[in-house]
Amino acid sequence: MDLAQFLKTAIRISAALAQLHRDNIVHQNIRPGNIVVSEESGDVELIGYVQDPTAPVHRDVQSEGPNLLQVLPYISPEQTGRMNRPVDYRTDLYSLGVTFYEMLSETLPFHANDSLGWVHCHIARPPQPLDEVAPEVPKVLSDIIMRLLSKVAEERYQSARGLERDLKRCLAELEAAGQIEPFPLGIWDVWDKLQIPAKLYGRSEECNALLFAFDRVVQSGTAELMLVSGYSGIGKTSVVQEVHKPIVRERGYFVAGKFEQYKRDVPYLTIAQAFQELIRQILTETKELLDGWRERLREALGNNGQLVVDLVPQLELIIGPQPPLQPMPPSEAQTRFATVLRHFIGVFAQREHPLALFLDDLQWADLASLRLLHQILTHPDVHHLFILGAYRDNEVSPSHPLVTTLEELRAAGVRLTNITLGPLSLEHLVELVVDTFHCHAERAEPLAKLLCIKTDGNPFFVTQFLTELYKEQLVRFDPAESVWRWNVAEIQAKNFTDNIVELMVGKLRRLPSGTQDAMKLAACIGNQFDVQVLAAIHEKTVEETHQDLRGAAREGLMLRRGSTYKFLHDRVQQASYTLIPSEQLAAVHLKVGRLLLKRTPESELDDRLFDIVNQLNVGVSLLENVEERYKVADLNYRAGKKAKASAAYGSATQYLSIARSALPENGWIENYALALGLHLDLAECSYLVGKFDDAVRICDEVIAFAATKMEKAAAYRVKMQVHLAAGEPVKSVPVGIECLALLGVNLVPNPEREVVLNELRKILSAFQGRRIADMIDMPPMTDPVKVIAMETLSDMYVPSLFAGANLTDLLACEMVNISVVHGRTDATAWGFALLGKTLCERVAAYKEGYDFGKLGYDMAEKYNIAVHVGAISNAMGACIVMWTHHVNMCVQYLRIGFSAALEAGQVMTATYNSVNNLAVLTFRGEPLESLYKACVASNDFLIKSNLPFLTGLPKTSERFAQNMRGLTDHFSTFDGNGFNQAEFEAELPKTMPVQQSIYNLGKLQARVFSGNFAEAVAAAAVCEELLWTLTAFIQCADIYFFSALAASSHFAEANEEERKSHLATIEKQRERLRPLSESCPDNFAAQYLLVC
Repeated sequence: MDLAQFLKTAIRISAALAQLHRDNIVHQNIRPGNIVVSEESGDVELIGYVQDPTAPVHRDVQSEGPNLLQVLPYISPEQTGRMNRPVDYRTDLYSLGVTFYEMLSETLPFHANDSLGWVHCHIARPPQPLDEVAPEVPKVLSDIIMRLLSKVAEERYQSARGLERDLKRCLAELEAAGQIEPFPLGIWDVWDKLQIPAKLYGRSEECNALLFAFDRVVQSGTAELMLVSGYSGIGKTSVVQEVHKPIVRERGYFVAGKFEQYKRDVPYLTIAQAFQELIRQILTETKELLDGWRERLREALGNNGQLVVDLVPQLELIIGPQPPLQPMPPSEAQTRFATVLRHFIGVFAQREHPLALFLDDLQWADLASLRLLHQILTHPDVHHLFILGAYRDNEVSPSHPLVTTLEELRAAGVRLTNITLGPLSLEHLVELVVDTFHCHAERAEPLAKLLCIKTDGNPFFVTQFLTELYKEQLVRFDPAESVWRWNVAEIQAKNFTDNIVELMVGKLRRLPSGTQDAMKLAACIGNQFDVQVLAAIHEKTVEETHQDLRGAAREGLMLRRGSTYKFLHDRVQQASYTLIPSEQLAAVHLKVGRLLLKRTPESELDDRLFDIVNQLNVGVSLLENVEERYKVADLNYRAGKKAKASAAYGSATQYLSIARSALPENGWIENYALALGLHLDLAECSYLVGKFDDAVRICDEVIAFAATKMEKAAAYRVKMQVHLAAGEPVKSVPVGIECLALLGVNLVPNPEREVVLNELRKILSAFQGRRIADMIDMPPMTDPVKVIAMETLSDMYVPSLFAGANLTDLLACEMVNISVVHGRTDATAWGFALLGKTLCERVAAYKEGYDFGKLGYDMAEKYNIAVHVGAISNAMGACIVMWTHHVNMCVQYLRIGFSAALEAGQVMTATYNSVNNLAVLTFRGEPLESLYKACVASNDFLIKSNLPFLTGLPKTSERFAQNMRGLTDHFSTFDGNGFNQAEFEAELPKTMPVQQSIYNLGKLQARVFSGNFAEAVAAAAVCEELLWTLTAFIQCADIYFFSALAASSHFAEANEEERKSHLATIEKQRERLRPLSESCPDNFAAQYLLVC
């Protein structure tokens, strides 16, 4: 383009932009397509902007949709959303710089292939100087355009007017002399409106610590938690935002969510906000990239994608509709939720694109979110995740849940760094005043001292105080001299408050009454809200509501982004809220809740449920109309169920408790279904948050009022779980037996052994001559009472283990008997597997035991009974298969069981599979190094699963493996590598009998091999005493075999009496091994023959 023609056009564009800015409009979309130049007159018109003088406005560039790739080359760094900078007039000057660069060089200053690449260019990549790309462009004009392209707004031209003046000088020199000599830029570039720099003052050390931590996460892959604490307004969020630039450099993702004081009961709200933003970013990417995300997400989430879709509905746009979730017991549902969300996060947190998750105002975090945070950070499979948290340390006491969570994270070995921000020093306040008013430090110091006294160096208070001085014209621009003026004595005489909330309230009270009313209602909604929601409760049109908020936005108290408004700061929301008289708060919230409910279509009610209920609940004490009380109870019941489905049991308990209190006195009679449902869910959630006594009382209330056997049984089953969770499993047994009697199944708590044996004989007799495998096609159970009876029998399995083996075995018999007569349920598969285990252990019916166990496994596979696959696989691999098939098949079952249990969120079941697998590996002679690694992995899993009390099980196998490898202090001890055998054995009597038995078996084996036969015999005696703990497991064969070896090896050094005992032991163990050898010679013939 001809240089003179360019300058004339550029001057007109700058003038048009200056006029727009004088009208308080930020264009935010300056690009060639939005600049119209008349061919005849050369006049310029800017198009493509919203003619709304509301300021500041943040245009969401991602909302451009198909036009996004046309917009991205021209956006400013602050428009990317990845900078800790507001969007103001200077964003247009950057975009104008890109446009001018393109006009003069016929190329863009940057080039990229996708949205992330454009963001990286604008934030991090310096453009090549224009005069290098287009050498014919004069150096001074190149400098002007490069100044426009500065990454930091403070380093650009500060006004279009100042730009226009410099361009006019260029044109004048070109026309007068035919060339443009260098001159000082921006002499007249002074903005006459208050513009406080957005840069950080006095935070360099803190920012460096944060950036170093992020680099550690990128390089090591280890997840970290970085906390920034300090008073409200101290600049925590601003410091955290500084991580944007390195994240862009690493092509990573930054997502953020904010906990809110008045929304603590909404489960996972903040985490949902953060990932909704992440999915919005993903949806703007190309089809090719989107297809890749779809494939990875589907693989990671499996059949549990609906869990994340419920949290982040936009995810369905990527992965499509998801299958319904398998029902799970509450504790397992909680684990499944954490596991699935961890897999979801893992898709994005990768070396190629690390993920930074910022959680603001952690002092208001709900318990469910804190628990989830703990589960994510302590899991070994989480990598390249950088979690940043900000909280007000003055609002967190030593007993605060956040403090407890942080202590637990430190104890678990999570890398956790805490940065505490203090007030700005006088030195930094002087720097801020100098940058704001373009003056010398000597002139700035008196005002800075006053700011220090009034605001105590709080950055947010400083900016608001300066803004107030500007509004009061106590600091003002002198156009004649192009300088800012103020009088400190005049400011002191005004006697401004030194309380930030009072200052904000004062500013609010000067706004029009309509604006105040809108802000009061907005404060009730939350920190961020959609204008349509506010319009509904404001009882005005959307346009009228925009008009009411315009004044607040112009004053900088509200930030607008499309149809969404956000309070500038929590203190602004707090000040707006305090405008409501305290005695009117309940009534106002009730009115808001009623209006939200009235204006919400039934199809959208589920999405707005928590917002509506939280408003109504503040005013629930004012409800007098019976019909409305039922409605509020029902809404809280729905909210409680929704929270419970997300495993947020604390929040669910809150909502369900309010639902219960909202019910009128005769609620059980007038609205039976509602009363029954909410009481059952409340009982369940109460015990899950540790309120065991409350849960028992609620269960008893349901049993008293329930109308049917099945409804009473539901309460009995919850009551069983209450006692089990409270560490009283024995109390669960009579509750279960009472429940079963109600359903027509009569059991006694302590059946005789002969009763069990008779039941087993009857079952074997009934199946004689029949193919057990054919039972897989049995019809489904149709009698609902029998279905509940089966579920109750299944529930009783764990409590029965504490009441005696006879009851446990009898439960298996009852489950099979009911299924044979009435058909199959999901619990039938588990019943067949239990029967298989019982037949093997009780009557040595190994073939039939295997057939029944295999039937249970095949049934779970065929009918997709995921909830039982882990437990059935464990029964097969640990207690059934080895008696008839090679031990290698046991390993396959236990590995399947471990994975299935993890998928289902069943941590304890996964633990059983993991630990039992070590026993099988030891029995089959696994190479010692491989066995050692398996032990370490199992031990690590138990620690990460918060089950340290069980680590003695893999530790025994690990010490045995190391002893056999010669890696203990000597061959007759487990000491070494930090393990102290004497200390371990001293604590052993306090552990479970099965752990004592497994340890002594390991010691028995090791001492036989080391030749310490006296110790081997002593260990064998303990194993014999505790044999009852392992008769169902493969270890019993090792006890038989190594006890015989110990006795025979010790024979030569034994006295006469000991020799008699040894001979008896050898004979006894040989007879024990005989049936095992006959049933499965592959596994046991060698042991039997060696003892013969």
